[in-house]
Amino acid sequence: MKAKRGAGGWIVLGFILLMGTVLSQLPSSGMGTDRSALSAEDRGRRALYLTLSELGIPTRIWTNTPSELPSGGGLVWLSGVPTYPEGVSELVELETTPELAQTAIGPHDPAHYLRFMDEGGALVCALAVPDMAEFVTDELGVEIPARDFRAQPNDAAASLRFEPTGEELENLAISWFRREYVEAIEGAELVGVSVSSASDEDGSEERMASPLAGLVRVPVGRGSLLLMVSDRQFNNQRLRDADHALYATRIVEEYAGDGPVLFDEYSLGSWAPSSVMSIATAPNLLLLSVHFVLVLLIMAWYFGWVRAFSRDDVPPEPLSALARVRSRASIILRGGRPRLLAEQLRDGVLRDLYTRQKLRRVAIEGGYEVEVEELLGASVEPEEVATWVQRLAAPEELAAKDLEEFKAKLNRFSDRIQSGRVHASTQKGIM
Repeated sequence: MKAKRGAGGWIVLGFILLMGTVLSQLPSSGMGTDRSALSAEDRGRRALYLTLSELGIPTRIWTNTPSELPSGGGLVWLSGVPTYPEGVSELVELETTPELAQTAIGPHDPAHYLRFMDEGGALVCALAVPDMAEFVTDELGVEIPARDFRAQPNDAAASLRFEPTGEELENLAISWFRREYVEAIEGAELVGVSVSSASDEDGSEERMASPLAGLVRVPVGRGSLLLMVSDRQFNNQRLRDADHALYATRIVEEYAGDGPVLFDEYSLGSWAPSSVMSIATAPNLLLLSVHFVLVLLIMAWYFGWVRAFSRDDVPPEPLSALARVRSRASIILRGGRPRLLAEQLRDGVLRDLYTRQKLRRVAIEGGYEVEVEELLGASVEPEEVATWVQRLAAPEELAAKDLEEFKAKLNRFSDRIQSGRVHASTQKGIM
């Protein structure tokens, strides 16, 4: 019982340490910076992340390298400009020469965002983010005009028609692209167009498109690059205003497909090398890890919970062969049957002699007399055989005090057999 309780204590301690490690790896809602889905501050995106999650859309915080982006769809909300982490350069990452680095792609290479879009994914970028326009041009290969892309005034409240569905979203406080700026981007398509009211001659109002664009799509392979001037309207402070949350939901529904929505914290510098916990909770190992935790829980319950106390005496240690023989002899003597003990002692000596002489002992009618004769051999005179048979007899009147003398007779018989066999072997060698 003590051993079980001791083992249970170690298992419970190990489980507590495991849970502490798991909790330490979970992201905290208080951490993060501007545009971070981990931040609950006014300029964070925690509210957008939770809103999409509550709508049943698969949403994740992405802190892995670009090389691990999924294939076959999904949407990445790029919060900042991806750069190589501190201490990791292209050459260090690849451990190669500058010549080979021109064609090789490491896990941190921004070219993986191109691969993600080429395989059907969508990438959302806000050009107002510092250095984002240069990133789109240099790393993604989409030529962005150098002139100012904003329309005036910025963040003006207006309605937007979401072209893929034709739905009209009202009073969005967003920044707009100039129409001529969008037309300068090769392959660009207007996705969100500003809508204004105009009066005709009979005084009725009609909705008509203005030369302002709120969202632009650039096809990349089988996917899309979605460009907007600014995404400040999706911050925690502004998301509840007007139709900003609905606007974000329509973008995700249209372009994420069946894939997940990834809030890219890697681009904000939140990347960390893979840990034991990140490996254990990876999709291909998650079920195995959960199974292991459940086994630990069951073992902790089994070994740590004292269900009953044992009422049985502790079994004694196994007795030695000598102790068992002495115990049985004592019982026989107390029962007043020394002759039985003498017969058992004689039987044991004869069995031992058969073994030493490498003879096969079989059940022979006639009792010990036949065995004595067989052990002595055919060359022994009948008178000697009869003498040994008489000496080894256990008479009915045998008393306990006579057992030592009987034991001495058995020892002499054993010596006689051993000496006779040695003599016979010597004579055989001489012949």
